[in-house]
Amino acid sequence: MNRHGVTLVELSVALTVTGLALAVGHAGLTSLLDGHDRARVASEETETASAIRRSLVDWLEGARSVREAQEPEFRGLNGYRGRLADDELWLLTTADTPLGTGEFVLHLRIDRDPRTPEAGLVVGVSNWPPGRTLEVEIAPDVAELDIRYWGDLEGTRGWVDSWVATTALPLGIELRLGGADRPLPRLLEHPILVLPRGGEVIVEG
Repeated sequence: MNRHGVTLVELSVALTVTGLALAVGHAGLTSLLDGHDRARVASEETETASAIRRSLVDWLEGARSVREAQEPEFRGLNGYRGRLADDELWLLTTADTPLGTGEFVLHLRIDRDPRTPEAGLVVGVSNWPPGRTLEVEIAPDVAELDIRYWGDLEGTRGWVDSWVATTALPLGIELRLGGADRPLPRLLEHPILVLPRGGEVIVEG
């Protein structure tokens, strides 16, 4: 005798198996989407870090020495805020800036003032001759800026922590960035070594 339909037990088993399959599929899909989101965030962080690094290199490579006494000097000052490196750098550059192309004075520093909208690594961009100034937040998570300069001082070449000159650029500039609460992207943690236009190959000492 042929039996038609299913029993309650068979229906329960089928529903249980289907539920398990859906649960496994949902977990797999969630894991896949989470992995995709992590990869997307990592890719965006890498792209942002690469763009920041490229801008810093371009600005420093575009640094030029002054031609007249009234033009701004190249000024790199060594400083600390507690245990954090807190260097500042002013330079005249011919590279592209947020204000456009031409000659601009850049002021690179860490902004720790809670009253300003910018935070972290900031650049002040000013027209030259003096005019409009624009403050641009570059990397808000950067808490340290450590810069050193490779130069020829009285016939001896070496690294120094500060550089102030009206007509002579350092032969090389090295920037190191540091974070506070969490590590920076690897591209920003790696030192940035730049030869300004007309610089020479650096020999480590």
